[in-house]
Amino acid sequence: MNKSKLVSFLFVILGLLMIVGSAYVIISYATEMMTSVVNFVTTNDFTKLQQCGITPPEQFNKLKNDLTAVVLPSLYIGLPLLLIILSSLMFLAGFYYHKGRHEEELKKVEVMEREMVHKVVKKMSKKNTSQSQYEEDEEESEDEEEEPTSKLTKRRK
Repeated sequence: MNKSKLVSFLFVILGLLMIVGSAYVIISYATEMMTSVVNFVTTNDFTKLQQCGITPPEQFNKLKNDLTAVVLPSLYIGLPLLLIILSSLMFLAGFYYHKGRHEEELKKVEVMEREMVHKVVKKMSKKNTSQSQYEEDEEESEDEEEEPTSKLTKRRK
């Protein structure tokens, strides 16, 4: 595994951690909000609310204060910002993954080209050695042919 693919997987893991973390925050806050609403409704009957004053639980006051400080800003700013950051992380993960695959393919092509060059060099060297041996064999056969004729000519003289 090369460096680019490793960086890609790290960005994917970072994105997944971001998803899990934001889901945990949202679920825990929603659970707390629902608990406060349930506590409010169960401790104070609606008929009593109409007849007399209201005594909200502590979570209800916290929810009322957090509405303008936490809930609305997170809906208007936090959620789009979270999605932009998550999209950026996933884009970077895809970019580095593609870069890693491209580098691996280039390496494979280089290896194949080297192998082809080695094969061609081997064939050329075999061809040259066989051709030089053929030429040497021809020269030897020519020398052998010349010797008997020269002997014949010497005998005739």
